Amino acid sequence: MKFSLLTLLPFVAASTLKESRDTHPAAWEKIGSPTQDQKVHLTLFLSASDQAVSSLEREFLDRSNPTSSKFGQWMSNDDVHALVAPTTDSVSAVMSYFSSRGALAVARTSNSDVITVDLTVEEVEEILEAEYDSFVHKDTESVVHRTMSYR
Repeated sequence: MKFSLLTLLPFVAASTLKESRDTHPAAWEKIGSPTQDQKVHLTLFLSASDQAVSSLEREFLDRSNPTSSKFGQWMSNDDVHALVAPTTDSVSAVMSYFSSRGALAVARTSNSDVITVDLTVEEVEEILEAEYDSFVHKDTESVVHRTMSYR
């Protein structure tokens, strides 16, 4: 199963509710809870700093302005990734956190802004201070495990 989170910072004060939903999409029906040993595949997206995003915006505006000396000198994908990469400290903190739990976190992009890790439902519930439920899609009968809120 895949779980996507915009940002996961389990090593920061966890008692603040980050996101919550009152209802699940109409096409899905709650069918119970997954077993605690159910494996899940988390995909973590590390944020770029405000400074990096501002730098990217400035570069974009300069390169698309006909009066700029950088006009038309487009950045490569590698250049963009380097500019908006999360800090080495952020990447190290996430990798170290999961390593300390006995899990292998893997950077999936050249700048390590996407990291994946396989955990059990029990571990994810503890990290996110969340409770997971199982849902079945009414048309496709696909089963997924999701939380309606996390910290």
